[in-house]
Order: sequence, then structure tokens, then C-alpha cells
Amino acid sequence: MEPLRRASSDTSTDQPKKRNKPTLNCKACVERKARCDRGRPRCVACVRRQSACQYTVAADILHVTGPSRPRRKVMRPGGQGVTTAPGVHRDPRLAPRALATHPNLRAEPSLPVDEQISPRPPVPSPSHPPALYGRFDINTCHPFRNYWTNTGGLTEVVGILPPREEADRLVWSYFTTVDPIYPIIPRQSFTRDYEEFWQLSAPERANCEPALVALQLAIYATAAQYSTALPANERAEIAEFYLSACHQALCLSSYLNHCSLTTIQTMILVCHFLITDNRIPEAWTFSGLGLRQVYGLQLNRDPELLDSDAPFSEKQQRCRLWWAAMFQDTSLSMFLGMPPATAYHDIELSNLKHPDDAAQRAKMDISGFSSDASVAADIPYLRAMWQYASFTQTNLCIPRSLKRPICSSPEHKTQLVSQFRQLYNTFEAPFNSFDPARFEHTNERLVRQLISTATNFFYTLTVLYMDENADAGTEVDVYGALDAAHEGMLAFFKLARISPEQTDIWGAAHTRAYSQAKMIGSILAAQEVQAEGPVRDARLMLAKSDFDRFLDALIKACGGNDFRALQDQRVTELEELRARIKVT
Repeated sequence: MEPLRRASSDTSTDQPKKRNKPTLNCKACVERKARCDRGRPRCVACVRRQSACQYTVAADILHVTGPSRPRRKVMRPGGQGVTTAPGVHRDPRLAPRALATHPNLRAEPSLPVDEQISPRPPVPSPSHPPALYGRFDINTCHPFRNYWTNTGGLTEVVGILPPREEADRLVWSYFTTVDPIYPIIPRQSFTRDYEEFWQLSAPERANCEPALVALQLAIYATAAQYSTALPANERAEIAEFYLSACHQALCLSSYLNHCSLTTIQTMILVCHFLITDNRIPEAWTFSGLGLRQVYGLQLNRDPELLDSDAPFSEKQQRCRLWWAAMFQDTSLSMFLGMPPATAYHDIELSNLKHPDDAAQRAKMDISGFSSDASVAADIPYLRAMWQYASFTQTNLCIPRSLKRPICSSPEHKTQLVSQFRQLYNTFEAPFNSFDPARFEHTNERLVRQLISTATNFFYTLTVLYMDENADAGTEVDVYGALDAAHEGMLAFFKLARISPEQTDIWGAAHTRAYSQAKMIGSILAAQEVQAEGPVRDARLMLAKSDFDRFLDALIKACGGNDFRALQDQRVTELEELRARIKVT
């Protein structure tokens, strides 16, 4: 660079030339000479600094009128030109951008009780708009925004890490809100690696394993979704910024062909982020990448058969990662009516063990997993959701993905409902309880696991009760569906009490609660008015109370811009149903 500078100075006049090209960065970033993403209304750098973000008049005009330079063409091998936006650098080593929607999702209905009572609505033709529009708030932008240059490497990613105090707060939030639902990261092992990482200097951090950096960023991103320290819009921006950095670190680790247990942990958390952000089609597609890696690492195999001499903690880690993949796959299959992809394994329920089991205590290495009493319920929770996922995949996901009725006859429906309810009774206590007081436990980790079990189980039970097959004589069980919906919504209301921010995002539990509320409203609106006045049935009145309570909570929710767009639509739909309800 020095010869270029000298040549320029030799040809310059005594009067220095003024810059005639207006800067597009915000004033704060220009003053600090910091990188600016030029976001509106605030750039990410100003959001992180919590400072005012102002642009020059020229920058605002150019932002409205579009780029001042023509789009350039980047040639790829084979002579095919790909148009890219100016200033965007693509690394050929990185993974290509995922599609925003999956082509097969166009012809598949979503939640069966989301749009109507029938679990099998008419299938649209391939030329119709995607069936998910209006049911999930599909964003047209890529979920992993591009803030990165072609040559920045891991140094660029490490440079955006939050201050240590903020990182500690996010890690604590993660293990409080997310880890109870997905207990896949041994806290002791992670804390040891985390402390070692933060003791390194900045140049040394840039030489760390990218997969470990990606895992930290995935934790920051998922924790930021539940942060209450910032307004909803800023919270969403920061969470997406960490997610983008996480994806960049994954790309730098070549995660598509160099996979590890750490990579799987990160991909499961990224998929959880996308589900919580209501990006269900993107979550489905990204989950497919993760499942290929899961099978590649043989996580579907019994660890005792693969290597009986492996440390106990490693065996449990493999089992938990397979559990998380199966649980996530089942949830997405239920959401989208798509076939499950985790039905091929030889792992038994008994493979999930607690580190304090007397039979293992003498010979196991438990350095990774805590035996603290606060996580004592992890194994019963994992076993309960394992049984739930196995039953749901076989009896609900597969028939629905093939456009077949869930129940082939009234007798079959009675048998399935009986088996499913009996399955709930076989869960270890307190996960098999119907007592509402179980949600008042002082152990918040256990309460979150109880809520996750209840919202998943009773949502699926609602779908079973709502199954209808006129050709086979199978009818909707109205009271059974209302009772199941009541149990599921009771769990969601408790979740909203301990984490009010849950009503400000379209997470999985909130989406299930909305679906059950709409189902309740549709049933109550269909009740015939008696000659003597409104319908007064105790069970219908309880359902009406659940419906009103959810609608009131949804009206008061204060999420970000993306949340509010779908919130207005759903509030309108529920209010229209409430106007037709004659139950008091």
C-alpha cells in the first residue's frame, strides 16, 4: 500500500481534494471508524452500543432510491453468471444460501387445528401460493444475514462477540430458559471451555476451533430471544446478528463435510432459534442438513454397540443428541404434515441414564454432566418426550404425511386415544400428573420441562380427538378435544407467567396454544343456540374461559414488527370467532 500512497501524493496538488462521494454509513460509525451495516432505523453497531443512529440526508436519499452503482456480475465455473449486490463478497468455500421455502411445502397443509376443524384440508395445486402463508409468518429474507467479507475469516466473527459481562448474562439466560427444554450441552464441560476461551487474547481467540465459537454464538442467539433488557425489535435484531455470526463460524468450520458433536449441538440450537422465530420452513430445511450429519456420525446407533469402552459422558451425549434430533424432527413433522426422518435407530429408552445411577457410579466418567439436584428430572423428561416422539411419529406423522386419515375406524380411534393416554400414565412422576399444582413447583427447570411435556402431549391428543373420517364413520370427539386443549393451554398460561416474553414471540408453545384456541372458538361458534337462551354447559364454559384468556393475552402482547404483523391477523380471526360464540 505504501508505493500507491506515494504515487498518489506525487500527483496531488497543494490543495487536498475533497471527497465528493457521500458516505452511506451512520454518523456514529463514521466518527468511530467502525463497520456499519447501514440498517434502518438503527444499524446493528448502534444497537449494540445502545446509541443514537443518524444518517446524512444524502445517505437517506440513496437508501430510498436504491444503489447508485449497477449490479455486477460474478462468473462461476461453467460460464454461468450470478448477479450479486454491490459490496457483497461470496466465499466459494462457504455453504450456499438455503431456500426460504421448500418446494414440497407448497402442497401440504399445516397445523390441522390451525385453520379449520378438519385435520385434512383440501390439498392446493402446485401452482397455488405456498400453503404456509398466513399460518406461519414466512420471511422472504435469508435467515442468516450477510455482514461478512470474503477475507475476514474467524477474526471478523470473534470481533463481534459481546463484552464478557453480557456474555455471562446470556449464558446464564440460556441455561435457565433453553437448556431445560434441550439438555444437550453438559454445563460443566461447556463452562470449562468457556472460561478458557475468555482468558485468551483477541488474536488467540481468532485461532480457536470455529465450531466452538459457533456453539457460543448459538447460545448467545437463542438466549437473546428471551432477553427482557431490550425492546422487542432491538432484541430480535441482536439475536439475528448473533445467529448470522454463528452461521458464518459454521461455514468457516466447513460444517457440511467436517462434522462433530459440537457441530450437531450448534445446528440443533440454530433450528430451535428458527422455530422460535416462526421460520418453520427454514427450520425444516436446516433440520434436514442436521439430520444428515446426525446419521453420518451414527448417533442413531446404540453407543454400547459402537464402543462399549467409551466414557459414560460421551455415550450419554450421543443419546441426548439423537433424542434432540428426534424430538425436533417430530415437532416439525407435526407442524408441517411432513414425513419424519428419525425413525431409524437401535437406541433403547434404557440407554438414557442418570450419572448417579448406582450401577454406573464405580466406572463412569461424569465430568461432563452435572449430578446436581436441579437437573435430576432431566432423565425422566428425556424419557417421556422420547416415548411421545416415537408414538407420534408412527401413529400421526406418517399417516398425515401420506394424506391418509389418522384413524381408519371408530374402533381404531378409540384404541389410539386409549394407548396415547396410557402412554402418559407410564411417564415417570411428576410428568404423568394432571394436577394443576404441579406447575407451582419451586424448581423452575422442572416447571419448564413439565410445561414442554404438557403442551406437546395435549396438543397431539387434541389432534387425535379432532380426527374425522366420514367414509369410515369416525367423528370428532368435541368434549375430548376441549378437555385436551384445556390441559395444553393451562401449561402455556403458566409459561407466560414465569416468562412473560413467551407471549411476544411465536415460539412452538405459543403456536400450539393459538391453534388450540382457534379450535375451541370454532367448536363453540358451532354450538346451536337453545330456545331459552345461550348455551350453559360447564365444560363449554371452561373452554370459553380458556379462549378469552388466550385472546386477551395475545392482544396485550408486545412483540417485534414481524410478530405484530401476524398478531393483528390472528387477533382479528379470534375476535370474529368470539363474536359468533353464544356460550356464556
